[in-house]
Amino acid sequence: MNSTATGLKAKAKKKSLAEKLAEVAQEIRDYPIIAIRGALGEGYVGEVARLKSGEWIARRYGKNYPNDYAIFPNGVQAAAFFQPAKE
Repeated sequence: MNSTATGLKAKAKKKSLAEKLAEVAQEIRDYPIIAIRGALGEGYVGEVARLKSGEWIARRYGKNYPNDYAIFPNGVQAAAFFQPAKE
């Protein structure tokens, strides 16, 4: 007799703490967030992260964080977002 025939709902298997930790660790490996230091030594100016789409997002720290961002096709271009403009 199955559980639907008896009116009982099957309980979803709960994930163990180790399984949850393994999932989070894998997500961090797959989609790292990398802090970017300013070129003039002013400390951390923003962060770069890979998106699930394969693109990269660059976000500047400051009063508009996290809304001050741009999307790039690769991590090198995303990191260049923080370089001072060349004159």
